[in-house]
Amino acid sequence: MWQHKLSTYQLNHQSDANLIVMCHADHLTIGLRDRPELGMVHTTFDDPSHQHRLRTLHLGPNPLAKACGSPTKYLTILDATAGWGEDSFVLYHLGHQVFSVEQHPLLACILADNIDKHCLQYPRKNTWQSQWGHHLDFLKGQRGPWDVIYFDMMFPPKAYQAKSQKKMAFLQALMPIEALELPSWQLAKQQSQRIVIKHAANR
Repeated sequence: MWQHKLSTYQLNHQSDANLIVMCHADHLTIGLRDRPELGMVHTTFDDPSHQHRLRTLHLGPNPLAKACGSPTKYLTILDATAGWGEDSFVLYHLGHQVFSVEQHPLLACILADNIDKHCLQYPRKNTWQSQWGHHLDFLKGQRGPWDVIYFDMMFPPKAYQAKSQKKMAFLQALMPIEALELPSWQLAKQQSQRIVIKHAANR
């Protein structure tokens, strides 16, 4: 099963010699040879952190929901830099139509598998889909218009901040830090009147 899924994303044992991939019955665990201190990482939407978010989602104001606007209207939202899909997870359970784009093929493979399993377990009227690719290429494809386009550009941890959580530290080691470039911004403005960009908190 996993061999077929990984080949769909053009992943094989030679595609990235630094990556360690272990296939389990219901998930993948991944690691980096040059960052052994991070250990092996796996994430599913059934883990305790996501289930806690699900239980507490409607207990108080949600910053992401507020940023996207319209708490009473279901929106079509493009999560252009999805990563592990944690913000897409929140948006889906807020009732929005969500499309998640992730550029790293292994993360995109894991995300697609997690989405499929989660939507079977928690079916909603809204849909949650994903695609492998860079957000600029996706926006060039003119999939819009979208009610909201959301960017969570990865930023490095500040030297005086506590050590990043394991999953975030893994992303920071795996992916290059990338700013939101002008072409992406211009295409996003053409396809949505509301663009949300996540920034690091000032501390």
